[in-house]
Amino acid sequence: MRDADRTRERIDEAALRLFVEQGIAETTTRDIATAARIAEGTIYRHYRSKDELAGALYAKGIAEIAAELALAADPNLPFREQLPKAVAIFCRLFDERPLLFRYILLQQHHVARPTQIGPRHPAAMLTSAIKRAITRREIARCDPAVLAAMILGLVVQVAVSRIRGDHVQPLGRLADTIALAALRVSGLAPPE
Repeated sequence: MRDADRTRERIDEAALRLFVEQGIAETTTRDIATAARIAEGTIYRHYRSKDELAGALYAKGIAEIAAELALAADPNLPFREQLPKAVAIFCRLFDERPLLFRYILLQQHHVARPTQIGPRHPAAMLTSAIKRAITRREIARCDPAVLAAMILGLVVQVAVSRIRGDHVQPLGRLADTIALAALRVSGLAPPE
């Protein structure tokens, strides 16, 4: 790894931690430089601004999640099998990369732009899977984007409650419960 790449990685790690702990607006480039053990001007060799850094961290995190989902997503599988796998991936990644997930979940309204919601965004990938399931008549006709939002909401709200400290269970232990709720919302599992 080149020195420039290592420096950028230190900047990214420091910024991610500070953005989660303090918030984007409250974190200065001086704070980031101090945490990364670099001169403040070094940040500007890698990013034009703190806002660009915040957006790049969001885009990078979304790309990592999408890559994991793409590896596990088999469009040939029935939606009933795809959905629990996707939920399990979200839960595992939350447990493995809590800072990244906290950043994406809590800062998305500050850094995400509509142009970042492309076909490789997890919400778009889920919406596409739902459209395929409707076409295959695996689930009832519905608004795919709304159903995707409802399913993601199940995962996100459990993650947010974990961040708040409402429960201490890792999300991985709750993946089956969340997946069952997602199947129910999709009409693929009967209510209790």
